[in-house]
Amino acid sequence: MRTASICSPCAVRGTHTFTITGYSLHRGLGVGKFLKSASFDVGGYLWCICYFPDGIVRRNGGYASVYVGLANELVEGSASVEVRLLDQANKLPPSVVLSKKRRCFSLACVGEFLQPSVYLRDDNLVIECEITVFKEPEVTPTATTIDIPVPPSDLAKYFRELLDKGEEADVVFEAPAAATIVYLGDDLLREVFLLLPTPADLLCAALACKPFLRAVRSAAFLRLFRRRHPFTCPPLLGCFLQSPIEDRIRENSGPLLIPASPATAAVTRRVVEGGDFALSFLPARGRPYADLWKVLDCRNGRLLLRDRVSGELAVADPLTRRCVSLPAPPAERPVGYGLVADDGDSSVFQAFCISQEGDGSSRLRALALSSGDLRWADVAGLALAQHSDLADARAMQANRSLYWGLKGWERMVELNTATMVFSVLELPPLTRHFSFDVIERGEDGAGRLYLLTMCGSCIEVWGGCEDGSGGLTWTLVEKSVRFQRAMAAMIGSEHFYRCGLDVIGVVAGILFLRNGDRLLSIDLETMKLSMVSHKDKCPLALIFPYTIAWPPSFLNPSEESA
Repeated sequence: MRTASICSPCAVRGTHTFTITGYSLHRGLGVGKFLKSASFDVGGYLWCICYFPDGIVRRNGGYASVYVGLANELVEGSASVEVRLLDQANKLPPSVVLSKKRRCFSLACVGEFLQPSVYLRDDNLVIECEITVFKEPEVTPTATTIDIPVPPSDLAKYFRELLDKGEEADVVFEAPAAATIVYLGDDLLREVFLLLPTPADLLCAALACKPFLRAVRSAAFLRLFRRRHPFTCPPLLGCFLQSPIEDRIRENSGPLLIPASPATAAVTRRVVEGGDFALSFLPARGRPYADLWKVLDCRNGRLLLRDRVSGELAVADPLTRRCVSLPAPPAERPVGYGLVADDGDSSVFQAFCISQEGDGSSRLRALALSSGDLRWADVAGLALAQHSDLADARAMQANRSLYWGLKGWERMVELNTATMVFSVLELPPLTRHFSFDVIERGEDGAGRLYLLTMCGSCIEVWGGCEDGSGGLTWTLVEKSVRFQRAMAAMIGSEHFYRCGLDVIGVVAGILFLRNGDRLLSIDLETMKLSMVSHKDKCPLALIFPYTIAWPPSFLNPSEESA
C-alpha cells in the first residue's frame, strides 16, 4: 500500500491605494513627520501606510520616505510588501519605491527615494501598496494505492520469434541504428548547458565530444550563459594595480595583480604563473616600461594601454602575453577611453576614445576602432549645454553602453556601443558626494540603468526610469545592512570612514572598495566582507578588477573553422 500527501502554500493578497491631495502644502512638514493612511485589512491583520514628505532622517538632497507596518499589536508572521507610485495620467509606468519580504511583521518596511515630482498630477500623489501575507501551508492527503504483484509478461518472447521468422507478417519495419546524442540537436543541447552551475562545468561538457563543442561554440549562447551566471562567469582573479609614474620610475617596477581574497590567493598564483602582469612583453621602444605605458581600461582579461609619448594604444592579454598595437586616435584632445569586449568571442573587441574639440569647447566626439580592421572611425558627436570636462575617472560599462562622469558628477555622458547614440544623463544628488559604478541586472543586457554606491556604510542600488521627457527618475531599489562595525573590526579603527570609502567597481558579483591605502571587497551574494590588500599607493583610476577572458579561446566561434 502506498500513501501520499501534498503541501501547498497559503497566501492572502491585498492592495490599498493611498491618495495625498495638496502635496505641495505637506512639503516642509519636517524630517521624521508623516501622513498616515486609513487602516486596511490583509490576511486578518490591520496595516497602515506612513508617508514622510521630508524623509525619515536628515540627509543631503530632496528625499521622501514611505513606511508600511501593522496598525495594531506586533505579531509573528511572514509577508511581502511592494509600494508603487502611480501616474494618474497613465503616461509613466509605476515606480516601485519599496519591495521587501519579511519573516516577522515586527520588522518595519521602509523605502527611501527622491521627491516624486514627475508622478504629481494636479498636486496629487497616488501611492499603491500591495501586501501578501503568507500563512501556514496546507497539507492534504491524496489517494491511497495498493500494489498488486503481477507476473512478468512473456509477450516479448513471442514477438521476437515472429520478427525472426517473418511468418504471416503484413508490415515490415526497418529501424535505423540506435539514436545517439547527435539527434538531440544544438538548440536542445544549449538549453541543457544553460542549467550548468559554473563555467568549469560548461568547459568539461564542451570537451566531452564534438557535438557538444559545436553546440557551445555559439556567440549568442556564450553571451547568454555569462548573463545567467553573473557571480561565477567570468572567473575573477583579483585587482590589477599600476602605481603612480613617479614610484614606477624610482623603483623601476611594473604593475601587479593582487588576489581577490586570501582564500583564493593560492589558486590565483597558479593561474598567473605563466603570465606576465609586469607587462614586460609590451613594445619598449628603447625606454623602460615604467616610463612608457599607462593603463586606461581593463575588460574581460584585456588591458587598454596608451603610449605616453606617441599616443598609440595597445590591447594586451597578460595571461597569454599577447599584444595588439593600435594607431593613435585622430583626436585633438583625448579626454576619455574605453574598451568593450565581446562575451561571445574573446578575440573580438572595440576601443573607444572621447575627444574634446579644441580648448574651451563644449562639443565631444566619439571615435571607435574594431579589432576587425584596426582603423578609427568618427561615430558620434555631442554638444553639451554648458562647458564641462570629463571627470578624471575610468569608463564605466553596463547594458552595452559606456559611461563617463562629468566634473561635479551632476551628469554623465552615455555612449551606446550598439547604436552609437551619444547622450547626457542627469544623476541623482548622492553622486556628488559618493562614488559609484553602473551595474547590470537581468539577462537581456538592456533596459533600466542601475547605480551601486556606498552610503553611510550601506550598499545602495538606485534605479533610473525614464520620466517621459527624456530624463530619468531615480529611486532607491535596494539597501543592505550597515558594514560599519565589521569594517571597524577588520581595519582596527572606528574612524576608518575619515579616509573615505570609494567604489572602485563591481565585477563578477564582487564590490571592490578603497579605504585610504586599503582595498576591501564585498561579495554581493553572501554579503561577506574581505580585506584584499592592507597597503597600496595606487590612485583610484589605476585600480582595475581583473577577470579571466570569457569565453576561453578554444570556445570562440571563430575557432570552429580554424
